[in-house]
Amino acid sequence: APTLIIWGREDRVVHVDDAELLHRSIKGSRKVVLDGVGHVPMVERPAQVAQLCLEFLQEKMALTRPPHSSSETVPEVQAKTRC
Repeated sequence: APTLIIWGREDRVVHVDDAELLHRSIKGSRKVVLDGVGHVPMVERPAQVAQLCLEFLQEKMALTRPPHSSSETVPEVQAKTRC
């Protein structure tokens, strides 16, 4: 399954090296390590994490959408990812 791993470089709960372990263990995963961020990237940098998620989802949607289907707009994707 498509997997985006977002980790804070300053995480004091689970060491940042574990992000690489996950990345190697999950075929086709993408790893992003954020500098100056701790254990809860989505709280510490919500806009940056949301942007990373949107880009990842848009890329995965583009790869799985048949060429003849209508494309979904960015606002529709954003609405689906809001907390």
